[in-house]
Amino acid sequence: MNSVQIVGLIVLLTVIACAMLYFKRKEDADDLNPVKSGAPTDVDSYVASHGEPLDVVVANPLAGNELGSVVLVYADRLVVGGEEVPREIIDDITFNNAAVPYINSQYQLVVTTRSDARPVVRMALGGDAEWASQVTAQLSECVEKDFPRPVDERNAEHDDLQEA
Repeated sequence: MNSVQIVGLIVLLTVIACAMLYFKRKEDADDLNPVKSGAPTDVDSYVASHGEPLDVVVANPLAGNELGSVVLVYADRLVVGGEEVPREIIDDITFNNAAVPYINSQYQLVVTTRSDARPVVRMALGGDAEWASQVTAQLSECVEKDFPRPVDERNAEHDDLQEA
């Protein structure tokens, strides 16, 4: 083999490796996208196809009618940023600051679940801690009001002690 053939082989192998990497990353990105093709992306079309929610919690008032800017509260599920979360698997609702040092705060709504496939569902709330706290409190109130949690026998004793 002469040097021209070796260089050609190296270039060919590099192109093949880059193509494989590109398609692998494209597949991974498609797996991370919760919006299915043909699924509604705005609140009006989602409500038209799934019915009126019990409550609507606005997470980002600047995003308009986008499904990713609200949390829809239904009798059996929450729709958080366009992703349906069944009520029976929800463990906790809170918020956190997802920013790194030297960057403005970026708060997220965090819904933890008992699902192995999707243990945490996140939704951007913006840069205001007070707003993030209000949204989380409003959503927690809606969930507790519409879906009272069953009493856990292990915590029932502890709750009695706190009341006394």
